[in-house]
Amino acid sequence: MTSTYVNVAGLQMQMPHNTDRHIKKALPPSLNGLPGLAEIRYYVKATVQRAAFYKENFRAQTDFKFLPIEPPRTPPNKRESYARRQHQFAPAVDSLPKAGFFRRASAPDSDPSAVIPPHVSIDGRLPDPAVATCNEPLPLRILVTKVNESSATLHLQLLQIELVAHTGVRAHHLNKVNLTSWIILSQSNMRFPLVEKNKVMELDPKLWNDIPLPNTVAPSFDTCNLTRSYSLDIKVGLSYGQGSTVYPELSIQLIRMPLKVYSGIAPPQALLDAMRDRTSAPNPQSTNFPASTSPISVSPSAAAPTTPTYPPASEPAGPEGPFPAEAPPSYEDAIAEDLGPVDGPRRDYHQVEGQGGGFGADEKVAGQGGRLFP
Repeated sequence: MTSTYVNVAGLQMQMPHNTDRHIKKALPPSLNGLPGLAEIRYYVKATVQRAAFYKENFRAQTDFKFLPIEPPRTPPNKRESYARRQHQFAPAVDSLPKAGFFRRASAPDSDPSAVIPPHVSIDGRLPDPAVATCNEPLPLRILVTKVNESSATLHLQLLQIELVAHTGVRAHHLNKVNLTSWIILSQSNMRFPLVEKNKVMELDPKLWNDIPLPNTVAPSFDTCNLTRSYSLDIKVGLSYGQGSTVYPELSIQLIRMPLKVYSGIAPPQALLDAMRDRTSAPNPQSTNFPASTSPISVSPSAAAPTTPTYPPASEPAGPEGPFPAEAPPSYEDAIAEDLGPVDGPRRDYHQVEGQGGGFGADEKVAGQGGRLFP
């Protein structure tokens, strides 16, 4: 329990609030890059205790990087999640090049006033649910659609794809969100005409299909006081023209899409079967009352209802009394005995260099520093 100070009629009162918020999910991955704020670190520590009073203990520890097993994925489908932006181009202005000393002014290929400015819709599309995988390219599609009847040609001038990480840190009732970004693709001055097919133009996915996510991108996770989520920012710069003439207006539209990042380590089939069996099994904690027992007793002379009364539950007698000598194994302990090692690709995952949060290798032996305790 923590407390919050509240001013009531000029008096400062300390009001406790409940902080019992425990999230039972998979372990988060190793994480750094937030110096002085948060860090997730896994290590193995060994301590050798020496019985002599005047001898120090030996202790050493080794850090290792951890990536969790990803949650079960939904079967493949044809659904897509999308974000959309629309833009109406302004009419082009007739601006003829001025005649110079050695050249004459040339007439444009077409009359700008005769060209209808296009009204475009830009879509960013991801599979539903929107999931990306570590060390793999984004399953992204970008569509440009003409909404009105315009004969103008659209030109792709700029394209930028940025992955933004939102790291939320909670401490008691205080919250803070830290932003980190990775540029997946950034190209400008492309001057690439878009080929129209039934008013729909799809950008060539070869621009980003060969670019995997950086190896410093951690999977999404959610813990009691630390969360990591992602969004995809897509900037598309378009212009339009007629023939070989490209009008100077440049429209840059931002599309933002939330998505999750998975580790790419699929759970073993034995774990999926155990989870399915657990879901289909009845809840052992549900109480079934006999049909002849009434769970509520009401006194006819009382004005208010009384507290519900239930028959006492019988406790099975064990060898040492009514309670068992040892607690039964948990669900995780029970299924862990039947699961084999995870067989799958090991992703190339690295931490941000030079930002270890001040945690060095804790490796000391006798004669170095003060006395060490386990």
